[in-house]
Amino acid sequence: MYDILSFVIDNLFEILFWIIVLYFTVVLFIHRDFYGKGFLLKKQGKYLRAIEVFSEITKSPRPSHLYAKGYCNYMLGYFQHAIKNLEKAIELKLNRINVYYLLAVLYAEEGKFDIAFEYLEKGEKIQNNFGFLNKLTKHERNDYLGWVYHLKGESGKAIELYDAAIPIWMKNIQKLKKVNEYYSAPCYRMGVILLKKGDMESSKKLFSLAVMASPESIFARKSESELEAIAKDN
Repeated sequence: MYDILSFVIDNLFEILFWIIVLYFTVVLFIHRDFYGKGFLLKKQGKYLRAIEVFSEITKSPRPSHLYAKGYCNYMLGYFQHAIKNLEKAIELKLNRINVYYLLAVLYAEEGKFDIAFEYLEKGEKIQNNFGFLNKLTKHERNDYLGWVYHLKGESGKAIELYDAAIPIWMKNIQKLKKVNEYYSAPCYRMGVILLKKGDMESSKKLFSLAVMASPESIFARKSESELEAIAKDN
């Protein structure tokens, strides 16, 4: 017993060091495991379950976790929660361009167009200054920007932007074996624009893809409503 106590006393600092290392290793492993699980659920379109996982992580938030949680809230139509998550991510120095464009869309959905265009302007600055590292493709950018103009009631500008974007989106979709949750929101938005232009068949296809891509999302529900309305009118 004395020998053990003597060993502990003689090596106390080294023992404490390895206890601390072990503690942080376990914490990091659990943290990564939670994030991996949350990210997988997000990718599968299981947003409510993903939010539960990210909520555990965001008690000590990292910007990337807050962004993922905000995106899930956005996909479920919880726009105020999404705004809170994304703005907190920016406050914690997440400087990703899509965060700014998504916030612009969210504020436009809330009818707050002054704030929406402020975020678009900030997103444009990042695109111009750091585009080689942190960039949206032109068709992604046109989707976000076109939808803000659509919500603002500037249909001509919205259609102009979507006319340039839709062919590229459709070309990319045709290459896929299966559309994933990433395509749900753009497909719904493009469907709305094409319906406004009178292209019913293309809009029906896009609404169907939005439902298929992410059945749990608000964009699937909105697309189903659009498909029901089209069916009634015909």
